[in-house]
Amino acid sequence: MAKFCHRRHSDPYFVHALREAILKISQQKQCPNEQRILRAVLQEYNWCKTEVLKQLKLAVKDELILQVTAISYHGASKGIPQTAYRVSAPETEEEVILLILLCL
Repeated sequence: MAKFCHRRHSDPYFVHALREAILKISQQKQCPNEQRILRAVLQEYNWCKTEVLKQLKLAVKDELILQVTAISYHGASKGIPQTAYRVSAPETEEEVILLILLCL
């Protein structure tokens, strides 16, 4: 039986940078929202702001990054829902291998 090929819309270099930024922000116990992700990516790479945001939306469309609604429980924005992003966990062994190859 033939395997189906998944056609991705997002660029793998951008996806790798976005995943690293989300993990970095999460390790700091902060909500990885669009503004923080953008700031973290632009600190390391000399990319255009609009292109990074475009690739973030495409990565969400490809389901490589998940878009969720988070509610803050601390600070000035307590109780206000905001859009946050999470790294999607690989489900199959093929996806794990693909993620490893993407990180090389």
